[in-house]
Amino acid sequence: MRRRRLPIIAALLLLAVPSVLRADTITAMGRRYVSIRDVAARYGMTLLDQGYRVILSGTGKRAELYPDKRQAYFNYVPVSLSFAPLKKGRLYVSQTDLLTTLDPLLNPACVPRHRIYTIVLDPGHGGKDHGGIGARYREKNITLQLARKVGDLLRRSGYNILYTRSGDQTLTLKQRSAFANARKAQLFLSLHVNAAGDRSVTGIETYAIAPSGTPSTAARQADSDRYVGNRYDRYNILLAACIHRKMILGTKAKDRGVKRARFQVLRNTNCPAVLLEIGFISNSAEERKLGSDAYLNTLARAIADGVLQYHRTIVKNQ
Repeated sequence: MRRRRLPIIAALLLLAVPSVLRADTITAMGRRYVSIRDVAARYGMTLLDQGYRVILSGTGKRAELYPDKRQAYFNYVPVSLSFAPLKKGRLYVSQTDLLTTLDPLLNPACVPRHRIYTIVLDPGHGGKDHGGIGARYREKNITLQLARKVGDLLRRSGYNILYTRSGDQTLTLKQRSAFANARKAQLFLSLHVNAAGDRSVTGIETYAIAPSGTPSTAARQADSDRYVGNRYDRYNILLAACIHRKMILGTKAKDRGVKRARFQVLRNTNCPAVLLEIGFISNSAEERKLGSDAYLNTLARAIADGVLQYHRTIVKNQ
């Protein structure tokens, strides 16, 4: 499922950057970086440089970026950048982050129009694979319940909803992506429950595939391979941010942010795709919530609202 190597992609990205941004760029560690001043001008936003952070605001959007830190905030949602911004007199952001994160989140009009008819919901685990196991519940059952609730809501909004599994079946990761690809889905949502050795850990996190030539959020080593899922980098991050923000607002859970990873279902699915980790079954309080029908209803409504917001944003772009 792997495609072109990084040099070709880097060249295409360079061509995509307007000449106005090439006036103030630097190269560091073999990567091109763009001045945050020119980024602000690109979006028609106000720039506030506080030294320890830079804030972009305007056009109904807001971003906070920090020198030497990969975590940024877009409309108050924590989002992992591929590379930490550099402070060289003024702040510079990587060209990769400009094109695959800042552009979609601060100027969604740059993302081409995208109609959505069929959505595949992927309840994580199933059958012999129980997923995370808590004191009362199993991940595979929670994800299936949630998928059915999300599906019912989205079906009422006019979407064709399909499930990778409708019962307690065992599926490989390859089968899940293949199911969505065979049915030419326009969106793919993989639903999961987290677990940690530290039972105090709680919260919701959302994953989009890491762009080609970048490290995953939890890694330092970049991966130069380009996967099928990378065709939708701009869509993926926008979809992830829309759903994640709605989940946090709806549940008031701890916000663990939007992150990047190369999970197989994200790599191999041929449409915009995200993976949602809706809470920690290893935490007793969060497990009780995840076993509550009322809480799953709240989560389902938030996920469906996130999809609707994403779709409205994309449809308005042209």
